[in-house]
Amino acid sequence: MVPNLDLETAIQIISSLETQLSELEGATKEYENDLEQVISKLKSDLLESQQQNKCNKKQITDLEIQVDELENENIQLRNKIETLQLESDRRLERNVLLEHELLDTKEALQKLRVSKEEATSGETRRNTRSLPSQNKKMKLFKDTIKVSTTSSTLYLQNMAKTNNAARSHCNIPNTQITQSTVIATTSSV
Repeated sequence: MVPNLDLETAIQIISSLETQLSELEGATKEYENDLEQVISKLKSDLLESQQQNKCNKKQITDLEIQVDELENENIQLRNKIETLQLESDRRLERNVLLEHELLDTKEALQKLRVSKEEATSGETRRNTRSLPSQNKKMKLFKDTIKVSTTSSTLYLQNMAKTNNAARSHCNIPNTQITQSTVIATTSSV
């Protein structure tokens, strides 16, 4: 039941209720506008997020491809390093062998020099003692052997068939030496 109100009080209450209703409608419209802005912002954020996801997926795919390429390149480089290491080891071993050969050659050369000096000094002493007889022996020896060659054969032929003196100094039958391998080479130092 409604209490008895006078007209003036009722009009004031109605006026107050209308004001409150008007304020509520304004607040509702303001709230609806705020909600629409929030919804619009959320839609915009969702679209942006979806686009970012697409970009991220593309970047991930590109990075996976790049990782695969780098792994392949890494494998190739490791193989190349291994090959180069083997080649380096082989060359190092060859260098060590060549150094030993060089040392051996230097030692042999030094021995040859010493032998040559000794032979030269000994020959000088012999030459001063019996020069005419030595020249005669050299002439006999020179006339007793004929040396000829072809591309891979060395021929030694005894030319002293009638000379007994030469035959006694150098008794070489007709000889043929065939070999296609180089045994040694010499060079001037």
